[in-house]
Amino acid sequence: MWLGALATWIVYGIYIYNFAPGQWFKPSQNPADWGVFGDYVGGLLNPLFSFLAFIGVIITVVLQAKQLEVVREQSNLEEIQRVMSTLSSRIDGLLSSAPSAPAEQYRNMAAPPKSVYELISALGTWRLNIHSLDTTDWERWALTEDHLRKLQQTISGELTTICLEFEALAWTLNQYAAEGGSEMVMKFYRYRHSSILVWLDAMSLIDEHGQIQKFFKTKESHQYMTNKTTQT
Repeated sequence: MWLGALATWIVYGIYIYNFAPGQWFKPSQNPADWGVFGDYVGGLLNPLFSFLAFIGVIITVVLQAKQLEVVREQSNLEEIQRVMSTLSSRIDGLLSSAPSAPAEQYRNMAAPPKSVYELISALGTWRLNIHSLDTTDWERWALTEDHLRKLQQTISGELTTICLEFEALAWTLNQYAAEGGSEMVMKFYRYRHSSILVWLDAMSLIDEHGQIQKFFKTKESHQYMTNKTTQT
């Protein structure tokens, strides 16, 4: 726009500079003079304005292409977020379900777990604390290691399903990160599932799940919690 306006003033200025002096800027009464003036202005400005219009069309196409790319990327991120939300909800449903282990398995526990989450919490916490216990501390644990191992084997089906769902969630989160997703969203999922994944890692259930290790970095969290427990 500025280039077009500047070119217009230059074209008119050159004409006025060459033909207006001595005429006292008096408009000519000769139609031929106006025809020559029109040919002069049109001959100079029309190609320029046509070129500017062409440039404008190119810029518009480029901007539209960029806008479509942004919309496409945003659509991909939203679709990934929906998948992440679905997987997270499925994991929550599995964790909140009642454990399949028979009631007699919990006879030595002070309070039988009402959900798989509570059972994983008990097993994982026990695994994390086992290295910090001395001989006298063993008396405070109602469950023996053999009993807990059998209890873990009893619900191996639920644990395997949960680990596979976490692997799918971690893969989706890695794709979300590769697409330039929000760091806040990724921090939310890391924080939301950090405890359950540390417990599962303490139970050696996710050692072979590379996507989980890549995104959630459970080994680092496991080491941090183990050191903290040992210091305590």
